Amino acid sequence: MSRAKRHWWGYFATACLMLQWNAIVSTADVGDVPSLRQLSTLRGTGQKISDHLQDQLDEKNTTLVVQRLELEATSLDAFIESVSAFISILWFPNFYETSLTIPSVLQAISIMEATRLTSLSVSLNASLQELTVHGCNYRSILRTVGALSQLHTLNVQSCAIVFLNFELFAKTHQLRKVNLAYNQIQMIPPPTGKADNLSIEILYLDNNPLQYLDFNSLRQLQRLTTLSIRECNLQRLYSSAPVTLPALGSIEAIQNNLTLFDLLLLDAPSLKTLLLSKNRIHKQPWDLTKYTQLQVLDLDYNRLTTFDLAGLAGLNQLQSLYVSFNQLETFTASRKVRLPSLKTLALISNSLRSLPTYDRWYLPAISFITLVNNLFTAVPLLYSKRWPTVTLRMTNNPLACSSLQQYVEQILYQQKLIVDLVKCGNGTMTRSELLKRNCCVRKD
Repeated sequence: MSRAKRHWWGYFATACLMLQWNAIVSTADVGDVPSLRQLSTLRGTGQKISDHLQDQLDEKNTTLVVQRLELEATSLDAFIESVSAFISILWFPNFYETSLTIPSVLQAISIMEATRLTSLSVSLNASLQELTVHGCNYRSILRTVGALSQLHTLNVQSCAIVFLNFELFAKTHQLRKVNLAYNQIQMIPPPTGKADNLSIEILYLDNNPLQYLDFNSLRQLQRLTTLSIRECNLQRLYSSAPVTLPALGSIEAIQNNLTLFDLLLLDAPSLKTLLLSKNRIHKQPWDLTKYTQLQVLDLDYNRLTTFDLAGLAGLNQLQSLYVSFNQLETFTASRKVRLPSLKTLALISNSLRSLPTYDRWYLPAISFITLVNNLFTAVPLLYSKRWPTVTLRMTNNPLACSSLQQYVEQILYQQKLIVDLVKCGNGTMTRSELLKRNCCVRKD
């Protein structure tokens, strides 16, 4: 009598088997897992152990953890084929074999610390939906993926992959999420001829030595919504030919070596989030105005010395602008600019002394401005003349005492103007300046 398949951690309709293959102690943290039963050492033929495991599954125990597995007269592949009849998810915290065959009936398999793996094969009509492989030296592992027509999620990290060719995914029509972080990918060639569009929606390429990324290489990814290329040593992000990625909503290129950022030929009408912090960008990108759906622009930790809000004209959906930890000496608007949705403006840790063209800023939704750690000696006039109800954070600026008295209401009662204040002995508030002088802000 066959048992119904139960779900991961026992909440839905699958069962999970966690195997510590040829190991003494499980490395999995399973202390808080519900519906779990731990078994120490199982020794015997594959059929005997399979029958025993099946007997352990009931409505209360849907996740089994085997601390040590010793098969007699049975290959691992045969054993996995046997247990896949009643197990949907297999997880090997440590995998010491050189080869593995994915059975025809299995929902997900994870093999971790697979340093010896050199061969991965797929049974006929395999229905695997999720494949995870960590810590292998199997550079051609992606060639196996094409045979997994039902694959939905691919997670292959730290497996020394040096070459990514999207043509390998041409037959995986259900593939939505691909994570290839921590590999050795150095290049992604553009598709040859008229290539079919792929179903990939989320692509992680973090921590690869990918110095250049040409969006022309991604033109098959018409459903791509999220591209993450963090810590890739990227020096250039560009498109060598006109490319349209209609679904692309987020580009995360944090902590690279980008100096050149050229998206002139990239059409991404759905782009909402552009994260470029921790790079070497020294010139303001002026080709962003076509991304009319952009909501978040992060340029923190770069090398910008000047910024012109006019370069963002037309970004009517922009809600957050981050240009902190740069070398800004001027933040200006060369002409009148309207950003009707901008709520947050962050300019922390720059060298700003004033904001002279604030009268050209039309920011009806602005609610928070932070100028922490700059060189202001007075509260900018934009605060009193344009946005007296905005929360303005100005700690760690050499503000003169005389510039604070007119803002008693905002400082002491509304707490909308945030400066470096401590209590005076007489109950008033005082501000300790960088020169260690105190000034009291008197209450009326």
